Amino acid sequence: MTEPAATAKPDAEAAKRQREVVDKLLATAAVVKTGSVTLASGRRLDYEMHAGFVPVTRGGVEAQRGEPQAAVMCIAYLAKDAVPRPLCFAFNGGPGSASVWLHLGALGPKRVPVNDDGSMPPPPYAVQDNPLTWLEHFDLVFIDPPHTGYSLSVSDEARDKLLSVDGDVEALAEAIRVWLSRHARFGSALYLAGESYGTTRGALIADKLQSAGVALAGVILVSCAMDLQSLVFAPGNDLPYALFLPALANTAQYHGKLAGPLAASSVAARSAAEAFVADDYLAALH
Repeated sequence: MTEPAATAKPDAEAAKRQREVVDKLLATAAVVKTGSVTLASGRRLDYEMHAGFVPVTRGGVEAQRGEPQAAVMCIAYLAKDAVPRPLCFAFNGGPGSASVWLHLGALGPKRVPVNDDGSMPPPPYAVQDNPLTWLEHFDLVFIDPPHTGYSLSVSDEARDKLLSVDGDVEALAEAIRVWLSRHARFGSALYLAGESYGTTRGALIADKLQSAGVALAGVILVSCAMDLQSLVFAPGNDLPYALFLPALANTAQYHGKLAGPLAASSVAARSAAEAFVADDYLAALH
């Protein structure tokens, strides 16, 4: 009779090293820098950038919290305006993506230049002012979920939990709570902005925070992925073909690819596409 294979024991030394790394990250002082951005209106906006780790503890926002389970990187841009400002926490999706795409691609005060065809520009690489930054409207905090960007959990067990749907939500809700406490910003009008899977995460975090007494002023959903059936182009799933067509018509009109009445405005292009979907296209697909 063959003896059962011995179950591999966790590498205690590796686990100890990983916890020490997380403890070291949490003990590291935040980096604080100053900067400015010229907005589309021509106005110059001065800001402070804070980059630092916040702890995610066992139990999240619940009453019984334990030892830190992860160090989560938060990068904040705080405008030097005298009036109290709204505050927006932003994150990408994936799941498994850092917030770098919203941070340096769309919302932050600086952005990475990208060629018109979407290809990578040649070196030397640099950032430039983002005249459409949301910093004009909100102070911004970009969050990297555990095991994305610089964020790290203390153990494989913690990693498995934090990469689950519920664990991910608890981790980011706790990171938001800790950041608000450290910066004394519970009195600000609070917003969440999530992209792709971040829209699913954003809805769940909103529920989690409000259940814990953290009121929100709004939730912003970018490239909404609340129902994957609406965006996965798979055999037998006709829904995304119908739902995407008005946006594709808008894009074509913007780039001058339409002619006649459809080229007159984005409203004309979208309205015509919506009517075609409702009257003909969806029935033909079915």
